[in-house]
Amino acid sequence: MLTTAQASVYIGLSVDALLRARRAGRLQGVRLNEKDWGFRRSVLDAYPRRYHRLMVPAGPARHPPPVASREAA
Repeated sequence: MLTTAQASVYIGLSVDALLRARRAGRLQGVRLNEKDWGFRRSVLDAYPRRYHRLMVPAGPARHPPPVASREAA
């Protein structure tokens, strides 16, 4: 169980964004006390991180063939 501050660091969001996601129903939280929420690590792992996806490197860049110059013709 992670606190709000710990969960925001773990998932890579700000505290405000994490709480907005909880209020919108995208994350399930557990009330720890009057001010703080707790989040299970499994719930945070299942949350899709739109901008923190693993980037797969593309293949080699393909360039168009060189254009023959007028001097060579």
